[in-house]
Amino acid sequence: ILDWLPAYRIKDDLVSDIAGGITLGCILMGQSLAHADLCRVQLISGPYSCMLPPIFYALFGTCIHASVGTGGLVSLLTGEQLARYGDDVEHRTAVGALLTLQVGLIMCLMGLCRLAFLVRFLSRPALSGFITASALLIMLSQLSPMIGLPSGAKGGIIDICLYQRQYFEQLNVATLCLSMCALFFLMNAKSLKRMGVLKYVAQFKELFLLAVTLLFTRSFNACASEDGKITVVGDMPAGLPHFSSPLKKDIVGLWWELLPAAALVAL
Repeated sequence: ILDWLPAYRIKDDLVSDIAGGITLGCILMGQSLAHADLCRVQLISGPYSCMLPPIFYALFGTCIHASVGTGGLVSLLTGEQLARYGDDVEHRTAVGALLTLQVGLIMCLMGLCRLAFLVRFLSRPALSGFITASALLIMLSQLSPMIGLPSGAKGGIIDICLYQRQYFEQLNVATLCLSMCALFFLMNAKSLKRMGVLKYVAQFKELFLLAVTLLFTRSFNACASEDGKITVVGDMPAGLPHFSSPLKKDIVGLWWELLPAAALVAL
């Protein structure tokens, strides 16, 4: 921060930076909730995890183009590791906190040992295939809530289509319609750039969509029947969490049990 702050152009960049920060902050709220769902932890853990990293990176980071926030690939890997710890979301969240600490310590150790050169030995086709497959898995994992399937449906969308078709009888039509409209808007928003004032809608399409769907869902659910309401996240705790140990017992045994998973996520 001592390098770029003295040369910062307040008149030229401050307004645009504030606008960008507000836009990214609003988008990050929805994105972090989705990534917390991928991790199989309490949804509020997503926004909590996005608070301190950008602040610390602004103070100590060296790359102005780095994206600091939650990631779909890491969330997917974390969720796969936490899936074996039962259906109690509070326990999985506590285990996830310990796993996160281990991953951070391993990455710090890798940085101190200057192990970044190991990336050179990764095959480019293998890495490309891994990233592509991860993107497909992330999209498949989000299809069930996107098309309005009940939250109690077990397995992914492929398992539901093949073996549990009875869940389609409980499909939420309102959620499905809203999802399709949102997807259609995002795919065609670029064409609005040629329509005068609507170009601002295209520039801030994610923020615009977030605001419109929020207002529409609130008004629609107020007059819809209980079964016909659009599925929402629900109540979220206000304020900040208190500092406490996530696990009260057997933390040493769990530490060694999670260590291989932490190494996998760190790599």
